Amino acid sequence: MRHPRTNKKLDWVRVVDFYHAAQRLWTMASALFGTDARAGAAWAKRMAKLLKKPNGPSRVLHSAAQLKARRTLSKTRENRERRHSTLGYLSPDEYERSHHPDTR
Repeated sequence: MRHPRTNKKLDWVRVVDFYHAAQRLWTMASALFGTDARAGAAWAKRMAKLLKKPNGPSRVLHSAAQLKARRTLSKTRENRERRHSTLGYLSPDEYERSHHPDTR
């Protein structure tokens, strides 16, 4: 964007309202941690302190993105293990071994 009179390029400074940003942190913590309120509160407090540092908003968003990716991967691995366990149990060979009268 340029100045309307001088046509000189304007430099922008991004300003973050700490109060509202901190409020959003608690919402984000609730979404990321779900029922684990203690871990969510600890994360939100750490991130509120981080907001006040240089590049704070970017660092907070990076932390949230990493946390979300880690939690998604963890759930995926857990679900995959459950699925394999269930599929192994329900496979024809396992079913025959567990339900055949000679193997009981």
